[in-house]
Amino acid sequence: MIENKLIVPPKTDSTLLSPSDVLHNVKVFIVHLSSLTARRQHVEAQLARFDISNYEFMLDGDYDKISDKQLDTYFTNTPHDDWHCHVEMHHHTRYVSCTLKHLLIYEQIAKSNLDGALVIEDDIVFYHNFPNVLARCLAEFNVAFRDSPSIIAFDESSLRIVPRSQRHRGQYLYPAHSDRFGGCYFVTRQCAVRMLEIAKSEKLSLPIDGWHCYLTHRGDISYFWSHPAIAVQGDFIGFFPSEIHNEKFNRIKLLSDRIRFFFKRTYKLLLYNFR
Repeated sequence: MIENKLIVPPKTDSTLLSPSDVLHNVKVFIVHLSSLTARRQHVEAQLARFDISNYEFMLDGDYDKISDKQLDTYFTNTPHDDWHCHVEMHHHTRYVSCTLKHLLIYEQIAKSNLDGALVIEDDIVFYHNFPNVLARCLAEFNVAFRDSPSIIAFDESSLRIVPRSQRHRGQYLYPAHSDRFGGCYFVTRQCAVRMLEIAKSEKLSLPIDGWHCYLTHRGDISYFWSHPAIAVQGDFIGFFPSEIHNEKFNRIKLLSDRIRFFFKRTYKLLLYNFR
């Protein structure tokens, strides 16, 4: 899943933007269902922790307001012949709405003069090291891969971790061959443009994270993991019931999810520290 590739970091810290400068300069787009006010308050509080003010909610594409034109532009129920799974995506569902909102964010990035943007989902929880690791990853990317249409994944929800044997001291960015879910990632403008071209010509029969993985395996885009990961989706750690699956609030289930993720994460961190 990971290429054991040494990326030469910037020679001195003086060549880096400070983490606070990076957070001030980076544009953040938020995947958000308009009716979920608790999630909006949550993500705004997360952004405020690090004084991030340059953000925008993607409010278009709510599942009950998806247009037939949007479905016809981007989605199909026909599976990809060369991939192992698919989902019927030509429907007005929460599942499709989430993926559509990512695509609509790519439209915004493609029309802009941005080099790229940070895309987050509204249940995201940032870890304390979020500013520093984000800054280091973007610096390493600009040194080695600046012109590559790329995604840098920061989300730990999948618990896909860089094995210790493939880590390099001082390196934060690692080329990968599989996705890390879509809760928190940086996407370059070149990548946004390329993905939109493919989406319009081929249509999607996969949710956004599975589609990222599909495009990575085909070689259409480059995909990177940060190490360490610096964010996790609240759905996975018992902060919220799953909106995509339309789950109802259940305090016992949320507590169970939180405990399960804690033990699973502890096990995976230990396991990959010996690999």
